[in-house]
Amino acid sequence: MSAARSPRRMDSDLRGARLLVLNRPHDSLRVLRRQAEIIGLQVTECWPALPEDAAGYDFLVLDADTGHDGQLPWGAAPMPLPSVALIGSEAPGRIDWLLSRGVHATLMQPIGDRGLYAALLMARYRFAAETELAARLQKQAWQLSQRENVLRAALLLAEDDGSSDGFAQLRRAATAGRMTIEEAALAVISQTQAPRNARGRR
Repeated sequence: MSAARSPRRMDSDLRGARLLVLNRPHDSLRVLRRQAEIIGLQVTECWPALPEDAAGYDFLVLDADTGHDGQLPWGAAPMPLPSVALIGSEAPGRIDWLLSRGVHATLMQPIGDRGLYAALLMARYRFAAETELAARLQKQAWQLSQRENVLRAALLLAEDDGSSDGFAQLRRAATAGRMTIEEAALAVISQTQAPRNARGRR
């Protein structure tokens, strides 16, 4: 049984982070800005749509009650940065939109004098976890796509020196080159093909 993954260490210092707020001008924004300034955030407000460089900010806060895909440069794609939704209405359609867009945390309206800091930390944590998971899945998919090359490289190594265990040679090559076994397989195939291609051109 594999060991359990250790808990992620969360950076709780948000000072200097850039917060983008997408919300219709309203008195509650002053309360939100006051919280943000106490935390030490740099706040930029915008309406009715996000700027094209929105994904480059550290956090996004948006109004869930009026939010729609047309306001977002990335459209219906998942949120590309830690995001917090301000919720005033608990209508199922609004909740469904938030879930389908991958919003990471929520803050109920009317906004009080606390809650933003915890919501931002939760959003940062969940966004980091999603990013890490996506990277692991992408790596696993690539490894699966390379299985044929690994087998081919092992056979080439075994054929080259008459060994019966080309996989052991491939593992040693990967260790010596400080690379994955898939990368080592690609290197073996490339090195084997080069002389053959040269002979074919003669």
